[in-house]
Amino acid sequence: MNEKDKEILKYDNVPVRVAAKYLGVGEQFIRIQMQRDIISIGCVKTNPQGKHQYYISPAKLISYKTGKAYNEVKEEISFNVKYEQLLKLRELLDKNILTKEEFEQEKRKILNS
Repeated sequence: MNEKDKEILKYDNVPVRVAAKYLGVGEQFIRIQMQRDIISIGCVKTNPQGKHQYYISPAKLISYKTGKAYNEVKEEISFNVKYEQLLKLRELLDKNILTKEEFEQEKRKILNS
């Protein structure tokens, strides 16, 4: 997973402007393609006033751009999250904030989640 993908993962709901930049297209392209259900990167809801709200999934967006299967992207995300958690945990051990036993206990929790 590259740095641009990791940036996308910082969002729960990717803004249209961010998705457009990530894909190298205009914001209007994203809006129209989503409204017409041409690209499957999230969903569009229309409120009673007729205004559209766009919900873009980080994993679906990455899957769309990379051509990888959605499940494969979800597995990569899970791996990367666990990896980052383990790095932070190791840092706490190295700084003597956690004991070795606490570290091992927390490590098992992360790996088993």
